[in-house]
Amino acid sequence: MSDKDAQSISRGERSNLLARNAANGRNAANGVVEGVAIILDEERGETDVSERSRARKSTSRGCLVSVALMACAVGAVMAVASRGGVDDARTSASLSARDRGGWKSTLGISGATGVRTYIIADTSPGDEMERSRKARDYVFNLFKTHGGLSDAEARNAVEISSATFPSRWPDTFETARSATHDVLAGALAASEANVPKHELPYPIRQVHEAQLNPQHRCVGKKCKSPHNHHLGCLLSHMSVWKKAISRGEDRFAVWEQDGMGFASVSPLDYTELGRQLPRDADMVWLLPIGRSTGQFVKKFRSRAFGTWGKGTWGRAKTDWSPESMHTAMNSTHVYLYKWNKMCSWAGTAALMFTKQGVDKLLRYSTEHSLDMIDAFLLGGCIHKSGKTSRLSLNCYHASSVPTKKELLGGIVPDWYTDETVGDRALPQEQVDAMDRDYAKFNLLGCQRGGDEFKSKSAWIPTSWAGDDSTDSCLPPWNAPVDVCDASMKYPLDRHKYS
Repeated sequence: MSDKDAQSISRGERSNLLARNAANGRNAANGVVEGVAIILDEERGETDVSERSRARKSTSRGCLVSVALMACAVGAVMAVASRGGVDDARTSASLSARDRGGWKSTLGISGATGVRTYIIADTSPGDEMERSRKARDYVFNLFKTHGGLSDAEARNAVEISSATFPSRWPDTFETARSATHDVLAGALAASEANVPKHELPYPIRQVHEAQLNPQHRCVGKKCKSPHNHHLGCLLSHMSVWKKAISRGEDRFAVWEQDGMGFASVSPLDYTELGRQLPRDADMVWLLPIGRSTGQFVKKFRSRAFGTWGKGTWGRAKTDWSPESMHTAMNSTHVYLYKWNKMCSWAGTAALMFTKQGVDKLLRYSTEHSLDMIDAFLLGGCIHKSGKTSRLSLNCYHASSVPTKKELLGGIVPDWYTDETVGDRALPQEQVDAMDRDYAKFNLLGCQRGGDEFKSKSAWIPTSWAGDDSTDSCLPPWNAPVDVCDASMKYPLDRHKYS
């Protein structure tokens, strides 16, 4: 079937495909759905992107997401997602209790339901607590209606826990202390318990100093605006990591306060996404990117067709997806890509982590300072060398809307947008080849997308060491070389292209 024929599949046929998929037993009720952590700290409201951007910049609470770069890809449509949406669409993919069969965790999460949703919020009475309850109800209803869970199972799956706000310590300080307790112990043990507090890495140092302070106040430069904003965000994420790992969860997702509106994959598909991840996966970016993040890896059937609700990204139309496939609401698949060729990105509204990824992050944080969470995660995803002083992560990107071929680098199979093809993966040797051959990755993208690929998606790795390691990159819109030249040698010497 050609791409054109595949794109002409009707809504009814897509629904039938999904129903057949459910009948084959691949559904959320036959496994465990990863926890979803939602960091809620600002008024979402019925505002447009520019209004929300100003609100985010004016507050010192929660996680600042730079929307300047995101606006070109998703900004124009997020207002549609927040105002529009679909009223609790129902599909034949929802399963009755008798269809669920035995409930057995396959991702290492124990408990009666195997589903955990973490909603991190300001738990003091007020608007934010009310919003966190609404988020809890959204997740509850999603799994109860479309995931086949009973009331008790869905209710036990949701948990509201406190975020931390350094400007308000000692209030919410316990969250920060608990999040860093084990990391601090490891850092002190590694240094024979004799490290002066100023030598401890960030953010352990800030929490440790507050603990030594009788009033548990946050002191120092990092505790003042705007730095306290990033400190609170990082510690809130670390709190989720600590809780999820302590409960034995092998996969979990993290939503920031606006994550419901940005998440590119429905929670109904998180279980299958967790199963489909390659063994080396440390984390997954669950965001509508709009350009190539690395080699396409695989696609698999989605359970979320027709279920995206109000305030989600489900009906937001994009200009970077194949025609007639530009909404998650109409998508029959989830698409997985590597995330190791993405430069100049900001924002962590929706992520998924694996246990091995969090273990790696926590080990690294005992000896090395972290940073704004999006900055150091992005750096870890693109960093490739043998240096242990730099964080190195194996990262992926997942989306229910495929990026159009013209914006992709590397190899794109002819079945990429064929909706009649079920679960299918690119041969691993081809994925590995594109990981290594930067010039060919760009060349194949140029052959498909021309100037559009060159200006938006080309990968230009650089090295400060002047060797074959990658520790930085240059954005494609400022490319100093011809990325379509097959003879180009990468990485570029960063000293020559500062």
